[in-house]
Amino acid sequence: MALHLALKMLNDGKFKKASKLYRYALSLDPANSDALASYGEFLEMHRNDVVKAEHFYARALACEPQHDKALSNRKRALPL
Repeated sequence: MALHLALKMLNDGKFKKASKLYRYALSLDPANSDALASYGEFLEMHRNDVVKAEHFYARALACEPQHDKALSNRKRALPL
């Protein structure tokens, strides 16, 4: 639920609220690979923090090694 609200806030352009909701979603389920990958995208695209984003992609892959979104995002972010 919190992840869906974070995505809604992100789509509405409410980045501060989206960030809080992402962190809340991850506090509820720190091994949720969808939330980890999505928060990594948020950090990369809206906070320009590629290092932290790559960390969240790696965590998502540690939980689910074949996570498509995390694999493609990490492949893109790793060289940066």
